[in-house]
Amino acid sequence: MKETDTPTELLTLLGHSAVAGEIKKAVSRSPGARFYRCAFQVNPFDYSVRHAIATPFQTEDEYNKAMVEACVKAGVDVVAVTDHFRIANSVSLIAAFEAAGIIVFPGFEANSSEGIHLLCLFEPGTSVTDLEQHIGACTVADRKVLSPQSTQTCEALLKRVADLGGLCIAPHVCSASGLLKTLSGQSRARAWKSDYLLAAGLPGPRDQAPDGMKSILLNEDDTARRPQPICIVNANDISMPDGFADDRVTIYVKMTAVSIEGLRQGFMDWESRVRLNSEAIEGEHTEIVAMGWAGGLFDGQSLRLNQGLNVLVGGRGAGKSTMIESLRYTFGLVPKGLEAQRSHNAIIKGVLGAGAKVSVLIRSPSPSPQYYLIERIYGQQPVVRDQAGMIIAVKAQELIGDVDIFGQHEISELTRQPEQLAEILRRFTSPVTDSSDERKQFFEKLESSRKSIVTVQDEISKIDEALAALPGLRENLRRFATAGLKEKLAEKTSIDAEARVFEAATAAIEYLASIGSGLEFEEGEAVPSFLPEKDIDLPNRETLSKLDEVGAELARAKTRAANYLQAVANRANARVATIKGEWDPLEKAANERYLATVTELEADGHEPKKFVSIQNQVEQLKPKETLRETKQATLTTLLSERAMLLTEWESFKARDVRELEQAAQRVSKRLKGKVRVAVEVNGDLGQLGQLLREKVGGNISQALERLRLTDGLGLTDLANNIRSGAAALVGTYGFSQAGAEKIAQAGSALALLVEECELPVRANVELNVGPTEAPNWKSLEDLSTGQKATAVLLLLLLESDSPLVVDQPEDDLDNRFIADTIVPAMRVEKRRRQFIFSSHNANIPVLGDAEQIVGLTAIVDGGLERTLVEERLCGSIDVPDIKELVKDVLEGGKRAFTTRRDKYGF
Repeated sequence: MKETDTPTELLTLLGHSAVAGEIKKAVSRSPGARFYRCAFQVNPFDYSVRHAIATPFQTEDEYNKAMVEACVKAGVDVVAVTDHFRIANSVSLIAAFEAAGIIVFPGFEANSSEGIHLLCLFEPGTSVTDLEQHIGACTVADRKVLSPQSTQTCEALLKRVADLGGLCIAPHVCSASGLLKTLSGQSRARAWKSDYLLAAGLPGPRDQAPDGMKSILLNEDDTARRPQPICIVNANDISMPDGFADDRVTIYVKMTAVSIEGLRQGFMDWESRVRLNSEAIEGEHTEIVAMGWAGGLFDGQSLRLNQGLNVLVGGRGAGKSTMIESLRYTFGLVPKGLEAQRSHNAIIKGVLGAGAKVSVLIRSPSPSPQYYLIERIYGQQPVVRDQAGMIIAVKAQELIGDVDIFGQHEISELTRQPEQLAEILRRFTSPVTDSSDERKQFFEKLESSRKSIVTVQDEISKIDEALAALPGLRENLRRFATAGLKEKLAEKTSIDAEARVFEAATAAIEYLASIGSGLEFEEGEAVPSFLPEKDIDLPNRETLSKLDEVGAELARAKTRAANYLQAVANRANARVATIKGEWDPLEKAANERYLATVTELEADGHEPKKFVSIQNQVEQLKPKETLRETKQATLTTLLSERAMLLTEWESFKARDVRELEQAAQRVSKRLKGKVRVAVEVNGDLGQLGQLLREKVGGNISQALERLRLTDGLGLTDLANNIRSGAAALVGTYGFSQAGAEKIAQAGSALALLVEECELPVRANVELNVGPTEAPNWKSLEDLSTGQKATAVLLLLLLESDSPLVVDQPEDDLDNRFIADTIVPAMRVEKRRRQFIFSSHNANIPVLGDAEQIVGLTAIVDGGLERTLVEERLCGSIDVPDIKELVKDVLEGGKRAFTTRRDKYGF
């Protein structure tokens, strides 16, 4: 993709009227350094003619056209057109390439006095006149011969071309006319170690070079050892169109814009900026593409980001923290530490301000590439738009993944939270073993189980409260029976029992009627349809539409059932009323006889009404005894099911711990010799401690401490001991009697909640503060603040497919670790994920080779403080303005830098 191209899938979103202009502007900007596919040894038509290379082309125009077409087809962005100390015959081919949008390094192939070939490249756009003068400066002996030769040595030519503003590549170094093949001994070593030689050409990687020269290319030869291995480029003469398809003649070079300085920076830092075709270019990953602001400190500003390393640079107060915190705010993310939360809230309120709006464009590559726009107005919730510009009900966090954003000193704060560190380990567990959904399902099942058990226990408790009166009532009946009242009042108690029969029948009818009412359609309720809305594409909708007939049939059946149940209820009510009408006179006569009997018994000093009342109470309570047995059976079943569920829950927790232990081992292996990690269960009681404090009154500090000291604490066992009572708690855990009694009093309700807890897993992190050959491991507790942050940042830098954003990480790091440990890790991992840092430390953008350095400039506009994000101050170190920015802001200026260099004696 050309730098100025906009992906097709993004055009619709950018065309939506609701998309802020700042985002559209940001997308049009350069993303910083990117890879360009380059062919550095393309020959003009005249080269083939002079060297008698068989060609099907009769004219130069035919040749040029075919070469351009093949170049475009091969995806080559940049070429260098070279011929042996000649430039005039390359002009038409250069023009043809440039007309097709291909960038050209014009130049020539030099031949030193020793017979060594050098590709001499110059700035795109260099005139033919200047190039002819550059050739003249190389003092060519006879320009008319097939391969003219300079009178200058290889070393002299390397310096001469550099002085002229060009750059040399030593092509085919291991073959005829190649530097390593032609020279030997000290002369070869001197030329090879020249500061002006930055790249050498091979048809493959350096480890496939001939044995006699491999040690030099691998930088293992003592006489020819360079400060770092030379950059290897795949380059060879391309004299026919099919040459572009050969992977041995092109390479990828990362540059902000194609220039000699871009090549120089690429060759100097080839590990970061150069890829052979045989090497993998970093894959796609979730990335923050662009940001835009309306209102607040960054009003009207736009920012384009790179998928690799981005570094925000600016003086204090330039808004680096505001930019990072506004990004966090837009995603709706909450800082992990309390201090970080306070700082975040203060920045958002004080600097972003009322009415401000932040827009963030992100790209998610899988399962298919998608762009999303997240917008947030101060005080409102984030809004997400899809590629069509439509608002969708998706949270930003679901799209951006496990993005990590840390404010100033937040990593240092994180080192004091071992449980948070353990959560970082979860990203290194296998995706297949992602347990978040399973954990959620367990919580839901356990909660449902607990609620069912508590409900039945409450029902049994209420039944027991009612049945508690039954023994006393029966004793009273026994006493009344001795007075002969049972027989004398038998008719009354029987007629009351019959009245309860009618009550039961009426209740059954009402229940049936309620079922029928529940089946009735509400007013306006539609007949159910199984098909989704018509705007959802279903290729077989016509076939599936037949299912609506099934829905209609179900609706008719539901209506018939409702009508039928209501009709049955009505008929049953009528029949009960008829039977009740027949029974009412019998009840009336019995009651009249009862009143007469009452009069007689009361005259004899008895209490017949009390007897009847007690008798009725007993009869009403008798069914509850049966109901209690039913409820108890239900409770037994629920407890049995919960016991099985708890067994699965404990197995799940144990498996999860094992996964974290394996992740810790993988992390320790990845960071071998630098950081090692182990996991520990029950380092802190976590939610268990919080639960016990909330549900148990009084001082339970001793009990909590005893639980902390218990090896292999099992929460199911703890819950059972709570149910068993204080003695079990004292005997098992050594609780004090008072503490045990307080906890035991909370009973089964607390025990159920304890069973659902999960003991936190803490990560024990150690950092090697000694050399690799003599490691000195120290745990976080024994490290300085900077060393602690170094260990944690190394964990955060490890492989992930979501962005990592850190505000001034150097504030919490030891400077030695930045250059020796953090930067090397950053250079590797930026191939796999996006980094966005703000920094005052030159090591991060320069040694880390940031693809996008962003200069922030604080100004006062109309009495208001503002920050500008100027496009000219966005790019990589290969951009002159960026180089000056880094020198001035991060190095303190050229004078400060050179003074330090002189003082150190470098």
